[in-house]
Amino acid sequence: MIIAPILLLLMPPLSLFYSALGLCRNPHNWKRYLPFLVISIFVLAYAYVPTGTPDLVRYIETAQRLHGKTLSEAIVFMNDGLYIENIYFWIISQIGDYQLLGAVPCTIVYAIAFYITCDTADRCNCQRVIPYYIVGQTMLLPWFSILCNVRCIFAFSVIGFAVYLEYVKGEKNSMVWALYVLPCFMHTTGIIFLLFRLSLFITSKAQWLLSFLVALLPSIVDLLYSQVYSLPIGTVGQSLIRKVYWYFHDDLRSEFSQRISNSLANTLNKYLYICLAVCFAICILLQLNNKNGKNKKYVTFLFLISISTIACYSIVTPQYWRFAAALVVCGFAPILFYCNNKKRGIIRAVFTLLPFFCCGGLVLQIWKSRYIVNYIDWMENFFLNNVFVILLKATRNIFLN
Repeated sequence: MIIAPILLLLMPPLSLFYSALGLCRNPHNWKRYLPFLVISIFVLAYAYVPTGTPDLVRYIETAQRLHGKTLSEAIVFMNDGLYIENIYFWIISQIGDYQLLGAVPCTIVYAIAFYITCDTADRCNCQRVIPYYIVGQTMLLPWFSILCNVRCIFAFSVIGFAVYLEYVKGEKNSMVWALYVLPCFMHTTGIIFLLFRLSLFITSKAQWLLSFLVALLPSIVDLLYSQVYSLPIGTVGQSLIRKVYWYFHDDLRSEFSQRISNSLANTLNKYLYICLAVCFAICILLQLNNKNGKNKKYVTFLFLISISTIACYSIVTPQYWRFAAALVVCGFAPILFYCNNKKRGIIRAVFTLLPFFCCGGLVLQIWKSRYIVNYIDWMENFFLNNVFVILLKATRNIFLN
């Protein structure tokens, strides 16, 4: 009995095929197949060696500078108040295997996305659609962007998962509270999702006001930035406001924003995700106005993410995709299941458009990745690696260093 799982772990492509086939043929037994899918994703993420100028290259260079430093020295060197990020980068530097830097957060993001999808299908007794929804999520989630992003999408996804555990599964314990707080020390923008969660305490009328304020985010950021040093919000809060302000006001002054502005692929990508967020927001509004609607607190949280995605439309740099990716991770299945009232024409229209969104997402992923990945090398690394090789390499580096 134990030989088969070991064989699957030794051969990630076979494990990927086994999990995909199992989810298609027997989706009711998804708990058996999902771990092998997640492990395959981990090896696939680990196999990617970044080229060009993605964020992952910069993060690896930062982690390399921490090699040989103590943890306290690393925290002083990073000097950003993001202690979880500091500890994570320091651990990777001590292991010395820098491909783990992007692989671990990327795997966790996809694991959360697929778990929420499968668990929601279980709760709605509609397991047969699990393989279709997982394929749809995979097509919409920008693989290389998530893999190279490392921090922000990870923080968003973990906090979104905590909200799911609390409001959908009814879990309220120390682990859930930790999942709310710790990601904020991985990336400062995690505080935005934490504020979304705290807003669920207020009344529904106040939540509508909050949604309106989120839509006016650029003006609010300008006001906060003008008073940033007089606000009692600490170093992390000030850093968050300065970072968000820079995102809103990077109006073609940097080389990066000019490159993004002149890119047809990024323009199409922006329209695709903004339109998807608009469709999801409409579905959610109909659900919130339904007296018999399910899990309204969690759905409200997803609505705030949708509005945030739309509010980023005017930003030159592609900050919208961070919220859009979090929306697909945390809300793809819940929105489609909870809002599946096809008697409404607009809901039918959204379900009709969804395959086009997914296909467009996949095409744009491939188009945008042509400068940052060598597909032949990537697949070769995927076929030649497995979890045992990765663990052995990490263990050897720890003891030899």
